[in-house]
Amino acid sequence: MDVLGRLESWTKGQLLVDADPKYSDIIRALPSGETTSMRLSESPGTISITGENPRIFGYPGTLEYNMPAITELSGMPRILIDLGYSGVEHEAKGIMHDIVNRTYRLRISYLALKSYPLIRLQVSFYSFLQEPLHLEVLSDVLDLNVQNFYTALYETGKYELSVHVTRKHLGSVFSTVTEEQQSDIHRGMSGVVSSFQALTESERSMERAVRDFERRHPLGEGM
Repeated sequence: MDVLGRLESWTKGQLLVDADPKYSDIIRALPSGETTSMRLSESPGTISITGENPRIFGYPGTLEYNMPAITELSGMPRILIDLGYSGVEHEAKGIMHDIVNRTYRLRISYLALKSYPLIRLQVSFYSFLQEPLHLEVLSDVLDLNVQNFYTALYETGKYELSVHVTRKHLGSVFSTVTEEQQSDIHRGMSGVVSSFQALTESERSMERAVRDFERRHPLGEGM
């Protein structure tokens, strides 16, 4: 937060906990750590918490198929993926194998681009698939959910990956990052923040940065 505090005047977005006032107290009262687990509900726009007393609540925005969504809940950084492409049901066994055995790959890159700095999170699955499945999201450092995700990942060294196939839960796993990766998060976020501050308001364009990056760098690069 010492790094992200430099962006306070520009920070935007709505936190999951503030999505709907009637759910705020429920979300804030959730136990921390691995005692809760976040799942997509069958109804679009909602998430459920599993455990002895399952609860359902709303969340801001939408989740796009095949694009990792990141947030923090009860002190735990969470990655949600909802797969929805032709033939995915035939690949579910291999994807589940990677989840259970932690043989998927998670990679985070910090991109100081000319028009806007971006944070690139990639998740890849490999087992029993005709070709590797690469998924990624280019995140805005000004988004509160993004900030909380990386802050929690740096502080705890843990995260939850939860994967769904057209909203039906496939599998989840709690995993860890190394101390070296935690240090990389601090260095990377510091670089992204400094890059943002160095740009004038007229120079900043996240849309242009995403468009230029995707044109030059293939999906799955570096995995």
